[in-house]
Amino acid sequence: MRQANCYYSSSDPAFADRYEAFKDYDKVKRGEVLALVDAADVGKAKAELQQSIVHLDLKSQTLANLKGSKGIIAEKAVQEAEAAVAEAQVRKLAARQTLVNLGLPLPPDNELGTEPAELTRALQFLGLPSELAAEVAKSSSSSNLLPIRAPFDGEITQRNGVSGEVVGSTKVLLVVADTSVMWLTLNVRIEDAERIHPGQPVQFQHDGHNDWDHGEVAWVSPSVDEA
Repeated sequence: MRQANCYYSSSDPAFADRYEAFKDYDKVKRGEVLALVDAADVGKAKAELQQSIVHLDLKSQTLANLKGSKGIIAEKAVQEAEAAVAEAQVRKLAARQTLVNLGLPLPPDNELGTEPAELTRALQFLGLPSELAAEVAKSSSSSNLLPIRAPFDGEITQRNGVSGEVVGSTKVLLVVADTSVMWLTLNVRIEDAERIHPGQPVQFQHDGHNDWDHGEVAWVSPSVDEA
């Protein structure tokens, strides 16, 4: 039998990461945080967003002061200030997109604030549920944490490594299986092949289980196994 599997590994090949996983195998729900990866590139992306927001705020204030001045302001100075604001906006959008690409949801700009202390608090545990963030804050002040979430309801069937281990981007850390839908591969005699067709009801019994499971034929291979 086969089932849908999801394999998790480190997110960035340029950095060696640490991850902290829950201790016990268990069934998981879609969106549930399964592990935390401590990745340096996440911290860098957050720092870049912080800097870009502060930079844009300063450039915007400069432009507003120039436009609001009662004196004679050279048109060239205003144009340069406007160009600086546009450049800062592009930098901020690029920084936001980097975090979005890492799967980290970002609140609207007005909820992030522009003061460095506000930004630090808003971004430090970005993507972590409030209860988990509060628990993590007791033992860590890292801004590098990347939450790994279950993509669907299922069960963790495999964990590779231990908490604190340094891993690379090619190592599989977790395997999540969707056990709600299973595939059963059956072999039949060639003389019985014409009697099998998609949609045909099937019932089968696992070894060690008394109950019967029910399904239907989804696909029939056109090839013949000569073995």
